[in-house]
Amino acid sequence: MPRGVKTARTENKAPRRDLITKDYDGTQEYATVTKMLGNGRVLVVYQVGPEKKEIQATIRGSMRRREWVNVNDLVLIAFRDFGETHDIIRKFSDTEVHELRRLGELDLVACVEEDDDEVVFEDI
Repeated sequence: MPRGVKTARTENKAPRRDLITKDYDGTQEYATVTKMLGNGRVLVVYQVGPEKKEIQATIRGSMRRREWVNVNDLVLIAFRDFGETHDIIRKFSDTEVHELRRLGELDLVACVEEDDDEVVFEDI
């Protein structure tokens, strides 16, 4: 290409991913990350009926260095058939969270603010 010729520039937009919702057979659930434990493990809070339950989950191998999971992120966790192990299989972006709320998928509690070691929740 000759010098001084301007070309059309492409925008650095991330490609839009398909929106994945949870399975209603009890093997997947929406959760909020509350604490990072290290070594690919996190503490998450999810809604079980009227009460909240806090469990430890692991970030699956294909997400380890591609998607960074942080505190207060909305994730999709999957329960294994054996043991007490739970896996994070999807991290939702802000636009995906907005879309899930618009579709009525998120009727769980959202983390509103975080105090010292206590997380305050508010029903949506």
